[in-house]
Amino acid sequence: MSLLNHFTRYFKKTQHDSDNGNEPLTLFVEGRVQELTLHAILNKVLSARLRLTNYISGSQEALSCEEMGDHIGCELGVWLHSEGKEKYGDLARFPELEVAHKKYHECAAEIVRLHDSGNDHEARRLLVGNFSRAAHDMQEIMAYLYKQAKK
Repeated sequence: MSLLNHFTRYFKKTQHDSDNGNEPLTLFVEGRVQELTLHAILNKVLSARLRLTNYISGSQEALSCEEMGDHIGCELGVWLHSEGKEKYGDLARFPELEVAHKKYHECAAEIVRLHDSGNDHEARRLLVGNFSRAAHDMQEIMAYLYKQAKK
C-alpha cells in the first residue's frame, strides 16, 4: 500500500464526516492564490522520493542541492511559514512539522550531494533511512494536524 493510500485510509478512519483530505488549504505563492490539498502535499512528498531514486539510478533530470534543500521556498515551506503558521501554528504538533520538513529537505540535498560525488551507496542508504523517516514523520504530523484542524 502506498503512503498516499495509507493516509487516505487514515483520514477516512479518523474523520467524522466524509472529508478525505481533499479540502483545500489556501496558499499564496508569487502573487497568486493557490489551493494546496493534503493529497497534493502527500503526492509531492512521494514524488520527491521517486525523483531522488531515479536521480541515483542515472535519470537525466538535473537536481541540485539548492533546489532539493530549499525548505522555505517549496510550496509546503511557503505555506508553513505564512498562512499555515497563522492558521495552525497554535496546534501542538505544528513546530514538529516545521522540524521534520526541514530535515526532509536536508536529507534530499545530501542525497543529491552524495550522488554527485559518486557515492551512490551512501545516497541510497540515506534515501531509505533518514530521508524516508523524515518523510514519514512529516506525513504523520500533517495527518494529525489536518485531523485536529477539522475538529
